[in-house]
Amino acid sequence: MLLLDDIAYGESLGRTAKFPRNAIAFKWQDEQAETVLREIEWSPSRTGLINPVAIFLTRWILRAPKCGAQASTM
Repeated sequence: MLLLDDIAYGESLGRTAKFPRNAIAFKWQDEQAETVLREIEWSPSRTGLINPVAIFLTRWILRAPKCGAQASTM
């Protein structure tokens, strides 16, 4: 999150219905992974019920960074 230090300049930029114009938030790409169901184990609860528990194998997907810039709405 970036916020302008100059309060007067930040106020001169105005605001929208919800957000001030003197701040911006950076967003990162989501992590992606594939999962494979390896097995199902059975686990008794404290009340005596038997519950299924899934055991997964996770494989992370590495992505190349995007090239180029995107337009900002700020």
